[in-house]
Amino acid sequence: MLQSSSLLTCPCVLKLCRLLSPVQKMAAILAAASHDVDHPGVNHAFLVATENPLVSLYTVCIKRILLLFHIYSWFRVVITAWTEKVMSTV
Repeated sequence: MLQSSSLLTCPCVLKLCRLLSPVQKMAAILAAASHDVDHPGVNHAFLVATENPLVSLYTVCIKRILLLFHIYSWFRVVITAWTEKVMSTV
C-alpha cells in the first residue's frame, strides 16, 4: 500500500485521476484496501505445503486460496461495519 501511495504523486497518475469519476476513485481505493486484507504473509504454495487450515477451508477453488480468503475477510469487515451502523440507529 505504501508503494502504491507513492504513485499518487506521479504526474501521469495525477492526470489519470482527473479523468476518473468520484465513484471510480472510491472503487480504486476500496480495491487497493481490500487487496491484501488480513494477509497471512506467505504465498499459496507455502499454505498448501504446510497444510494450513485455510487450504481445507477454501477447497472450492484450491488455486485461489488467498484470493478467497481476502474476499471473505473484506466482506466480513464491510458486513460488520454495516451491521454496527444499522444497529446503532435502532
